[in-house]
Amino acid sequence: MKDNKLPVVEDGIMQSLMQSYKGSEGGTYEYLKAFWRELKESQPVLAKIIVKEMGAFKDPNLAGAFSHGVFIAYALLKSQLEANELKEMWED
Repeated sequence: MKDNKLPVVEDGIMQSLMQSYKGSEGGTYEYLKAFWRELKESQPVLAKIIVKEMGAFKDPNLAGAFSHGVFIAYALLKSQLEANELKEMWED
């Protein structure tokens, strides 16, 4: 985006994201592994912060829920950014 602000997630992005990861080769697990690999490569500082915060949970189920929330929020913002970029390309 031109002003470097986080995008506002619009209706429909969640359904699009769910279709992407449920329909991906290898299923949801492989999609999530690829997501975390990409996050570590593209946002190493953010990834370290997330891993550190996950370690604060004594209950692995809570750590998993936190991890899932991070995935959903990041993936939705990234998907919306991509959708906005495509929209801008079509408008030019």
